Amino acid sequence: SAPLPDDLAVTRCALLLDVLTLLLDLGQHFYVNAARPSTRIEFVCIPALAAGLMWAWRGDTVSRIQDRMWTVFIYLSAMQLVWFCARFVYCYWQRKDCERLLYWILAVVCTLHATGSRHRRAKLQTWLRICLRVQDVNTCAGATISGLVGGCSPREVQKEAGERFRRVELAQLAFDDVKDSSPNPALFRRSRQCSLWGCDAFVSHSWHDDADVKWEALQGWRRDFVSTHGREPTIWFDKCCIDQDNIEANLRCLPVFLTGCSRLVILCGNTYLSRLWCVVEVFTFLHASGRLDQIDFFCIVRKGLEQQDAEKVQDAIKSFEVQKCDCFKQEDLDLMLAVLTVACGSLDNFNTTVKQIFQQFSFEQCSMGESGSSDSESDGSEASTGSELGLEFMRSSLCGLAWPRRQRTGNSEF
Repeated sequence: SAPLPDDLAVTRCALLLDVLTLLLDLGQHFYVNAARPSTRIEFVCIPALAAGLMWAWRGDTVSRIQDRMWTVFIYLSAMQLVWFCARFVYCYWQRKDCERLLYWILAVVCTLHATGSRHRRAKLQTWLRICLRVQDVNTCAGATISGLVGGCSPREVQKEAGERFRRVELAQLAFDDVKDSSPNPALFRRSRQCSLWGCDAFVSHSWHDDADVKWEALQGWRRDFVSTHGREPTIWFDKCCIDQDNIEANLRCLPVFLTGCSRLVILCGNTYLSRLWCVVEVFTFLHASGRLDQIDFFCIVRKGLEQQDAEKVQDAIKSFEVQKCDCFKQEDLDLMLAVLTVACGSLDNFNTTVKQIFQQFSFEQCSMGESGSSDSESDGSEASTGSELGLEFMRSSLCGLAWPRRQRTGNSEF
């Protein structure tokens, strides 16, 4: 699995090991090959590289350390290029064999071109990740989700999630119960423990969107469900199904809770795509299932402002950048950005995938308060091509990634 993108101690330990390895290599060259002119460049580059890594080691964040490491690598590669070019000219002037030097020059030039900018490094990482994808992506889902919730094995996470997974009948809830995020222990007692995959839908929403319209949309979804299945639906709703006395343990199981629900109901208002955990919920659900037809999408628009609010949501989709999302804790935002960069090669890749997914939903329907489920005929197979490619990329790129564990306190902000 990949190194944790936020683990400062592990990153610094790795740098120290690199420095020690370089110094041992330098000592070997000094005692064994000191008389060879071809090794003189190593007496300059190796100490310079060791000094550069120690400079990078002093960075106060992992991202700053990585930036310094790349800077050192690029400058030293440029030094090697100058040395090899000088040696090539000298050998050519002396009519000596210089074919090997030419290969080294080409290799260093290609390396500098591929790693000289963040954008090209991200493209290279994405290409390598796709080329090295040798595992079946379906076998990676459990490991990836368990990494997302913390440093636990899939078996441990499944066991804990099975013990904490709850559902509540939507018919038992009233508007006053869900109009705001203020804790209400009575709602938790109203929910019931159930087995994974025993809940009809996970409700994903932002507390900052209009509560009245969200409630109307949810009731509309309920009526459609009753009409189709002949019974009341059960849902996972954060305020009802999270034990406020043990929030951290419940949030650690959140990705498994998502996959334990048959469908995902998205109540997307003006602020939905600006909330980090809303985006993470959609990302996790699709990573596990990979099917857009398991999502019921509602565009949350206020009465009399339907057109304006729908346009705001569409604009939010077109301009979506995960870097600009809000989060209850800045450290959680920084962590998630680092993880998504590792997972997707770059944040631009992730942003593009999210845009492709949300652009599949029908705004003509959902702006009138009806479900914009992606299994509608109007979507068509042609429209789903981009999102399917995006989902396949997300699922394959996350294989083997170790997601870090974070501590949480207080009321959750989704």
